[in-house]
Amino acid sequence: MLLLSSVLASTSADSVRLVTNRSPGEIHSVRLCTFQSERCGGFEAGASRGYIWANLTNTGSVTAAYTLTVANCSINVRPIEAREVALEPGKPHIVRPPPELFVEDNQAETDRHCWVDLYDSQGQITDSERLGFFTNATEFEGRPEGGFNGTGDGPGSGAKRERDCDKVSHDFMLPG
Repeated sequence: MLLLSSVLASTSADSVRLVTNRSPGEIHSVRLCTFQSERCGGFEAGASRGYIWANLTNTGSVTAAYTLTVANCSINVRPIEAREVALEPGKPHIVRPPPELFVEDNQAETDRHCWVDLYDSQGQITDSERLGFFTNATEFEGRPEGGFNGTGDGPGSGAKRERDCDKVSHDFMLPG
């Protein structure tokens, strides 16, 4: 026997208050590095990505929520998702995992940039920093040759053999 019950609680909206802690905050530092911070300042444009390391501090007296945005970037920088963080007062906080930054070209550029903004819980900018970085050009080599591209002279040359994918799939489906 299955018994079900449900409870409905209701209240007047006149008696509900939304309370948020609002506190000033600072971006102490922001930098763009390669994976595991091996090198900071830039990355290889077409083959890699940059990681944005932001060091934030709640400079007020109460724990509060903040939103970190990376926007208003130079040309060919992909949009970056905002991050929400809760910060205790007076304690430095490094945003982890770091937001990833990609560019949509493979060009060497010495003066790319984005603006990193810290918003308080009420949506007001409490601090802003310009993140400058460079990209190295990516040099792509020619296309590989051999069996993988359909010439049939090396590994991956199964397309020229008698049993191709259609035949294998068909045989698999036949009753034994």
